[in-house]
Amino acid sequence: MHKRNPLSTVSGAIAVLVVLAAVAQAYPEYFVQNGFAADCLSHPNQAYGGHKAPVQDRGITFQLTPKGSTAPAAAVCPGVEYAVSVSYGGVQRRALLTASEGKLARANDPTCPNRAYSTSDSAEAGAFTDTLTLPCDSKGSSLDLKITSASGSRDAFHTASVTLPLQPVSKCPGSTCKGAPTAAAAAAPVATATKTAPAATQNKTAAAAATAKNA
Repeated sequence: MHKRNPLSTVSGAIAVLVVLAAVAQAYPEYFVQNGFAADCLSHPNQAYGGHKAPVQDRGITFQLTPKGSTAPAAAVCPGVEYAVSVSYGGVQRRALLTASEGKLARANDPTCPNRAYSTSDSAEAGAFTDTLTLPCDSKGSSLDLKITSASGSRDAFHTASVTLPLQPVSKCPGSTCKGAPTAAAAAAPVATATKTAPAATQNKTAAAAATAKNA
């Protein structure tokens, strides 16, 4: 009778446990924690663990709101802090969020301050929220945000991205960076336009009166 090697049995059991553990945590954080991410901007581009290949999710929406404001930003500025909310329709998911510039308050690793992801203790109920601060030395002309999310260890990866224009500091009155205009300076053109408007109205009124008199 062939005797089973006890070491091979133990090794096999360990391998099974490793596979089961991987499947159990096969959410976006599994992609990062197990070394599949090539850099701080990497997202899954194929199936991993129990997940199928990523699919574009058009139901995901992004919103960035400057600190102290209630209006979502259409463009972003260096030296400004933004509240980030990425909504995926009320479904509880874990997510991986990356930004091409800046620092995310929820970053899990100091070597990747622009990357944050949910863990087993922080599944998101309908949205992934964070705070993004753009540094004064931000480069490029745009900010790219990308998210990958999943509602379970067997769910497909749901992915979406957004690109916002990155304004120069000279056009950012709310920025803390050197060279940013003050709020008063930014408001000056509006005040000037308001003052000149009545004069233009008076000129039109005078011209109309003169025409009526000549008639």
